Amino acid sequence: MLRSDGGFWQGCLTMTKLWRIHLRPSSETGVDACLFCTRESVLGVGWAVGQGEQALDWQTYSSLAAIKHAGDRSWRLALTPLRTGLSIGDLCWSRDQKGIYYLGQVTGDWEYRSGEAYRRADIVNVRLCKWVEVGTVEEVPGKVLSSFVPRRILQPINDATALFYSEMVFGQKTGAEVIKSPEKKDVFALLSSEDCEDVVGLYLQSLGYSLIPSSCKRRDTLAYEYVFRHRTTGHRAVAQVKRGADDLVIDDLLGVADDVFLFTTHGKYLGAPTPRVHCIDRSTIEGFLRANPQILTQRIKTWVQAAGL
Repeated sequence: MLRSDGGFWQGCLTMTKLWRIHLRPSSETGVDACLFCTRESVLGVGWAVGQGEQALDWQTYSSLAAIKHAGDRSWRLALTPLRTGLSIGDLCWSRDQKGIYYLGQVTGDWEYRSGEAYRRADIVNVRLCKWVEVGTVEEVPGKVLSSFVPRRILQPINDATALFYSEMVFGQKTGAEVIKSPEKKDVFALLSSEDCEDVVGLYLQSLGYSLIPSSCKRRDTLAYEYVFRHRTTGHRAVAQVKRGADDLVIDDLLGVADDVFLFTTHGKYLGAPTPRVHCIDRSTIEGFLRANPQILTQRIKTWVQAAGL
């Protein structure tokens, strides 16, 4: 986040990696595992062994788990990154059942906690973690939002810009200072899929196209995001926008409209160039963002400022 004076948090908070965890185990009805973790200052997963409260070391736990959860590889797949992947000082995002996002800093090593409250929450394999509430999706970088799509319980988010922004958020909310920002920050790591669609839509309207509002609602079956009409020529245009490493094939939408506009943040445009298909370069959108702050949403303005455009 930006400081109130418009500057950036800088200093010495050292973070090695950024993660995302799905805190949605088989909790008892009425127990939100994410809220439990934030209240208890832990992050964790389930796969309890034995009965009642026990203090187990890793060798004892893993031996018991191999017997109790025999035939279920998922406990090892979840506990390996939890126990040995996470390092003290790493940051991790999660969200509760209402869609509120939290950011935590790992502060301790693996522990097995089998008290009644931990069993009810199905959170028994834990790491100590200091959590802060961030808010709804408007406060979360696009790279982080997209990381919640895969079903894997715990996974790294390998993006320097998302890490830097996360450090700024954590620093602002805890008073910790943040390492110097990376020299090159990628605004597209902060923009969500919806942000990218908004920006491309605004860009095309700056070229003389008017957006047909009803076309934005037909998202379930169409290959394009929206339909435009040019205000002077009346030409019909469609746009396909992808955030991430998705490649776009130039002739996939050829003939659908008079003009086709394609934009992908990190993918490639595949196929031979054609006059009716326009591949929008990342630098073009970056230039548009810099030149037109007055028409951007507040959310997009925040990401543009954070990226230093």
